[in-house]
Amino acid sequence: MMGIKLRPLESDRRLVILGGLFWLAAISAPLVESDAYRYVTVALIVGMFLTRPPELDDVKHDWLSWLCMGWGVYAIGRFVATYLLTPAHDAGSSELLYAFPLLFPLLGLALWLYRAHIERVLAVFFVIALALLLVTTQYATVLSGDRASPLVHNNPIHGAVGAGMVMIGAFYWFMYYLEKGFWQTRLSRLAAMTAPVIFALCLFNIYGAKSKGVWLALSFALPFLCFSLPFYINRKIGLTLAGAIGALVALAAYMVRGNLWQTAGPTITASSGMVNHDLAGTGLRALLSQTIASPDTPISMMERLKLWSNALEVFSAAPVLGSGNSWLRLWHETRYGDIGYDLLHNGYFEIVIRHGLLGLGVLAVILGAFIHRVYRAYAERLISKSAFLCYVATIGYLMVTLLSNSNNRLAIGESFFLMIGAVAFYCSESLLHDGRRIKS
Repeated sequence: MMGIKLRPLESDRRLVILGGLFWLAAISAPLVESDAYRYVTVALIVGMFLTRPPELDDVKHDWLSWLCMGWGVYAIGRFVATYLLTPAHDAGSSELLYAFPLLFPLLGLALWLYRAHIERVLAVFFVIALALLLVTTQYATVLSGDRASPLVHNNPIHGAVGAGMVMIGAFYWFMYYLEKGFWQTRLSRLAAMTAPVIFALCLFNIYGAKSKGVWLALSFALPFLCFSLPFYINRKIGLTLAGAIGALVALAAYMVRGNLWQTAGPTITASSGMVNHDLAGTGLRALLSQTIASPDTPISMMERLKLWSNALEVFSAAPVLGSGNSWLRLWHETRYGDIGYDLLHNGYFEIVIRHGLLGLGVLAVILGAFIHRVYRAYAERLISKSAFLCYVATIGYLMVTLLSNSNNRLAIGESFFLMIGAVAFYCSESLLHDGRRIKS
């Protein structure tokens, strides 16, 4: 990535405190839905150059830095060219978030510079998370079977996605101190006391938010969390504990099975019908039309299918390169173009209608390289096992939520991708400073 020469950050206490506040704001989106992360991301990068400018000579040796920055320049250039060259000045919607990879290398360097204080920032984050959960959890509403909205978000679905991310983070925050040994420091004791409560409250709120997409994502994330336990403690004890946690969750689900089925049952039934029709050889377009027209299809599912039908029409117009910021003009010409909104409720469609299969492929390469880069840092013992597992679990969780929600167009998703990019390049810098050449 980038080689640097700098004076210790600890020499200025004010910078340490200000940096901590900025990093807290940068990771705040799972708790409070706002655009604060955008401003502080720019502030962190600008502040880095103003206070201790890095030397960037080594950037030419890292292909991943070039790929991220090259894609960012391409996304900006395409947006500007389309806007200037189309008669209607097509501006699309949420287009510039695809230029965020341009910031990944520099944000990773800013994170590396602040590495001595990350542990304390995370501790403050989880204390704030616990306080917000205790205050915002609508206990009576959830227990009555009605829908509730956790944390501070625009709707229950966004709150459920955020609660899932906080839950995964709290679990591995706890596990990190299990690696180091409990009760050795004040922070480890804080994690031992607060992380289990955060975990339980997040599960409770996710159930209460009644987001089927988050329930699906959690059905993959929870087993991953449970079966990572044997990597920390005796394998037999770990598997027993994982089984006990799984049994408790299953028992809780059984106790509220009626409410779960009331929420998800109609969608499961309609989806099963779609699968049966598909196995019978019905074409995808016809299948969507039939399911949308069926009176047995739940309204929420019908609306999503209309959105996905429209997205397929737009995608088919330019499957390789996508339609850029002209997609929104094409959207209004689709069969269900009068649906009233253009949030596609599928993160992958959001990508391919703009940048086609090429864009999806490039972003998949970047993400795969990120995971490999972080794994290398873990293998070289430059980051903890908990950090690596948390990285993988959170990515997997969010990728599943993208199947039914456009979380990459929300504050949660935008800030998340900025952070996973920053962590990957943090690992790049750690590998370089450890004297090892980046090969991935």
